Amino acid sequence: MGTLAFEQTLALTKIIAGIGMGLGTLEALYIRNEYRSRGLFSWEVLSTLEIVTLKGIWARALAIVLGTKVFDVILLLRGVAAALLITVPQGSSAEVFCLLSVLGVSLLTHLRNPYGLDGADQMYAIIYGALFLGSLAPDNQIVRLASLGFIASQACLSYSTAGFAKLISPVWRNGEAIRGILGTRTYGLVSVAKLLDANACLCIVIGWMVVLPESIFPAAVLAGPPVLLGLLVWGVFFHFLNAVVMGLNTFLWSFLATYPAVWYCSCQLYGIRHPEWSSQ
Repeated sequence: MGTLAFEQTLALTKIIAGIGMGLGTLEALYIRNEYRSRGLFSWEVLSTLEIVTLKGIWARALAIVLGTKVFDVILLLRGVAAALLITVPQGSSAEVFCLLSVLGVSLLTHLRNPYGLDGADQMYAIIYGALFLGSLAPDNQIVRLASLGFIASQACLSYSTAGFAKLISPVWRNGEAIRGILGTRTYGLVSVAKLLDANACLCIVIGWMVVLPESIFPAAVLAGPPVLLGLLVWGVFFHFLNAVVMGLNTFLWSFLATYPAVWYCSCQLYGIRHPEWSSQ
């Protein structure tokens, strides 16, 4: 068996993240009227928050960039830059520029709407931030490996933190959390909610099918690809179902974009213990 080559891993990461970033950009542009002065995310209101309050020229500059239709153009440029990353040569100045553009606009969106983001947005910032830092030293293998290692470690941290938080929660262990979440108007479906209301055992099974894989994710990475493969398949179905049932489509692409790095790093660790495992 073999591993993904390093360059292939980087390319696959950028492709998956680019798809998600493109979809996220289209969603943001679709609700662009909510960012206007009369919208839910009016900059006139959000700019009064302590975390974004600025004075003088900086306040005026942010008002232009984040409070007008200029923000629409910036979002569109982010989507274009993410798409171009699929085609530009790795290690080129064009790649550095595109990564910086995606990362910079993503951080601006965090400032623009600090209360409307989620873990998927944070993961995108981590992925593109790590890729950007790695692109600054295209000839330094250690730096580039560190960028993939950072992405993989963040995926492990995200899953394990979520898993252990659920593990110590009685409502997750007895299935009530699943029943409650999927019974809400925001994150649930009426048909699914009715099914779970009629079957308490199913709630418990589904709850533990979330808790256990999340909790053991880092251990699977350390165990190596033969063990990790099953967990990654679980992750694909888990995030896909979350997208379909709960509408969390951004999580699907942001976390799947970490999987190439997770797989690559696991292969390298496994290859140290098992030299017969062919590594590139």
